[in-house]
Amino acid sequence: PPTPPPPAHLPLRSAALLFIGAENAFWGGEFASLISSLGGDDSVGLVIGCLAVSDAVCSVLAGFLVDHRRPVLALLTGLAAFVVGLIIICHDLVPRLSAGDDSASSSGGASRESGAALPPSIFVAAALMGAGDATANTVVLARLGSLADEAGMLPREAAFQYFQVANVFMSALAFLYAPLAPLDPNANVQLQPLLLLALLVCSAVSFCVGGGQGWQCASQHEAVGVASVN
Repeated sequence: PPTPPPPAHLPLRSAALLFIGAENAFWGGEFASLISSLGGDDSVGLVIGCLAVSDAVCSVLAGFLVDHRRPVLALLTGLAAFVVGLIIICHDLVPRLSAGDDSASSSGGASRESGAALPPSIFVAAALMGAGDATANTVVLARLGSLADEAGMLPREAAFQYFQVANVFMSALAFLYAPLAPLDPNANVQLQPLLLLALLVCSAVSFCVGGGQGWQCASQHEAVGVASVN
């Protein structure tokens, strides 16, 4: 039987796995805190629900593109949506924290948990981050599954464990550093979004450099196998 090529390009995917872990921690922690600060605790479920709906819909769309051998297009589209979501957070939503503090001070320190109206842009940002999360997870899992099932580069269990270990490790790390770099309306640079952007760029570059490598390797391996049988 033909010998599959070595999985030397798997480390290239680590950036995407780390990005998935970091962005999960961001919208589950810092973004949820931002929602609570702007609209009260009761608003968190509504906005995160919007993110979840976008995540579910875009997972199906990303799966369609992956099935038609367009994984890089799916990933880049989702990552671009995520970048726009970060821009909305940094340039529209975070500055509103400062305005809210000024309003609370002028009213004698009244709490914002009374339920101020949420800006529509927060739902847009949530939907865009959901799209980014969906495409990143769908493309990376599909790529690892292709390497495991078709190319025979690694067992299916190892592919899933590779995804989970890197993802959960980065999520845990992100929750640890989040209190050290909160979203601050008075800061010139928002460190958490900046780190997410760096991981996002590395993810996009790694997949563009690799192209359809996982599926190409699988197709070549399958073709060689068919030829050897014939």
